[in-house]
Order: sequence, then structure tokens, then C-alpha cells
Amino acid sequence: MPVPAPLPPRPPPPVQPAPAVPAEAPRKPDAPKAVVATVPGPPPAPRSASAGLLGEPTLTLLEVQLDGQTLAEAITTYQHGGETLLPLGELARLLTFPLRTQPEQGTASGFVIREAQTFSLNVAQARVTLAEQSQLFDPSLVRVESDDIYVASSLLTRWLPLDLGVEMSSLTLRVRPRERLPLQERLERDRKLGQGQFRARAPEDPGYPRHDASYRMLGVPSIDQTLGVGLKSQNGQRQTSADYTAYLTGDLLGMEAALYLTASKEKPSPDARFTLARHDPDAGLLGPLRARSVVFGSAVTMPTMPNVTAGAAPTGGLGLLVSNRPANQPTSFDRHTLRGDLPPGWDVESFYNEALVGVQRAGADGRYSFDDQPLTYG
Repeated sequence: MPVPAPLPPRPPPPVQPAPAVPAEAPRKPDAPKAVVATVPGPPPAPRSASAGLLGEPTLTLLEVQLDGQTLAEAITTYQHGGETLLPLGELARLLTFPLRTQPEQGTASGFVIREAQTFSLNVAQARVTLAEQSQLFDPSLVRVESDDIYVASSLLTRWLPLDLGVEMSSLTLRVRPRERLPLQERLERDRKLGQGQFRARAPEDPGYPRHDASYRMLGVPSIDQTLGVGLKSQNGQRQTSADYTAYLTGDLLGMEAALYLTASKEKPSPDARFTLARHDPDAGLLGPLRARSVVFGSAVTMPTMPNVTAGAAPTGGLGLLVSNRPANQPTSFDRHTLRGDLPPGWDVESFYNEALVGVQRAGADGRYSFDDQPLTYG
């Protein structure tokens, strides 16, 4: 079989000549460069107390517990940068610390447990004063809101005799005092009372000196009057208002008399409340009944009795109250009810260990009432 002859080899590709490189034109010497001096600017403005930590805070509701007892089912807190910010005013109220916060001014003041342990906080100055000793703190650990001043738990642990443990798994704030608190003693008494470990005993006479103030048939009354007039103009129309209240007290017919009157432009016919009362701490009223108090009139209140009456004042009509309850005996163990007359436009505040626990304005009947307020033993 014939074998084909091999093909002749291909000729190499032609070589292209390299392009000519133009000669570099002579360069002028560089012009002198301007030298700019950098002057450090002013230091950054200090961070505000509510924007110190990066990121937005997360609102969290926590239950507050002390010695296994729930003080509050939910309080508002903030989680911010790994810190838990707690409401200083609300926490002080729950623990009955006489601390008052003023969020609009960014301040708080009072004392903790004892009057010698004074407390003063100024958020604008990032300064806290404890028992006359001042110290600075990181303002990013404090947040001022319209309702309260929120402070990081790490700061409160240093400022107050408390260990504060936050358990996010159960959304619980556990308060562990490093000193015995008056609140703990009251809770312990409540626990013993519930277990029947306390026995009722007659109230002891504190031995205060007595002032003889015998009742007279007719005495010069003490009068407290209030007159209010208002003028309001809106959309070319004028509106006027007027109201009047009077509270008179004095001796009448050998008893203690009280008269309360109120009237207004909208209701010109006056509302009146009148009582006659006599009290004797030695239980010498009504002969064999040995009564200590006899009250007759339109503002008679019944004492608080568990499962019987809440001691609410009647809304109308006349009533008679005869009681032999000692004047120094509270309405119930560890509790007391405060009631009285209050002119329209006035308000009354109730404090416990200098801590504000309640505020009431005058109602339509011109009275206020703080029911079952806790008392400190002794």
C-alpha cells in the first residue's frame, strides 16, 4: 500500500517591527507646593444622658420581687447596650425610700433608710452626692424620660444598699438588700399576721400630755372661705364661671360642729354638709355604753371592718355613729384611713417616710380619702 508523503513545513509568520517610542520631552522642574497646617478642632460635645449608648433602647417590662414576694407585676425598664436602666422614682416608691425624682429638672433628692444617708442626683452635671460625698458617673448610664429618671442597675447597686439581679429569661428583677429595710420588716409582720402569730391586744396609752378643751354651748366659729371667678374668651364668645366654698367649725350645744357649703354659677343652690360630734378618750359618753365617739349628721363614716364594710362615706342623708374605739387605735392592723374635707380646686398629698404615695383632688362632695394606708410599727 503506498504511503503519502509528509506535508512541507509552514513558513514562520513575518516579524512586525516594534513601534518606535517617541523621545520623552524635557520636563520642567516641579512648582513649589503649598504646605497646609492642620489645627485640631474643638473636642466633641459631651453626649447627652439619653443618647450616650449607641443604638436605640428596648423597652422591657419586668416583675419586681423582694424576698420571694412580688412588689410590682410590671415596671417599665430599658435595655440599652447590655445595661438595664431602671426607673429610680418607681423603685424608690416600691421600696418605700423617701426619694423624690423630678424628671423635668433631671434631679432627685432624699435619703435612703436613715436621714444621715442623704441622696442627691443631678443628671446635667453627671454628679451624685451620697452622704455629703460627691462623685461623677458616666452620663450614658442615665436616661431621662417624662415619667421618671432611668438609671443603670450597675450604678444603683453602687449608690443604694441593694443588689439588683435581672433575669431576662423570666423577665424578673430580684432585689436583694444588703441592709435590713423597713419594708422587709412590714412584710414579715404581714406574713406573721396571716399565719395567726399576732394576737390582738389593747392599745397602749403613749402617755402624751392631755389638754383640757371642754365643749361650750356656743363658740366663735373658725371659717375657711374660697371664692373663685373665671373669665374665658374664645371665638368672640365670653364665658364666665364662679364658685364658692365655706368650711366652718366651732362648738355648738356642747358638741363639735362642722358645716361645709359649696355653690357655683352652674349650680347656685348650695350643697351643705353638717355634723355634730363629741369625743371622750376616757369612754365617758352615753353612760353604760361607755362610748368614746358620738357623731350625728350628713357626713358620718363607718370604720373599716374586714369583710363587713369598707368605711366609705355616705352620699346623702343623715346618720348616727356611736363607737368605743380608742382614738389611738388604727382602723386595722398596720393600716390607717385618712379622710377629710377639701375645698374645690385644692389637692392633698400623702407621704410615707417622706415618699409621695398618693395625690387626690377635691371631689364633687368636697372630700378626700386615703384608705388603708400602711403604718410603720412604733
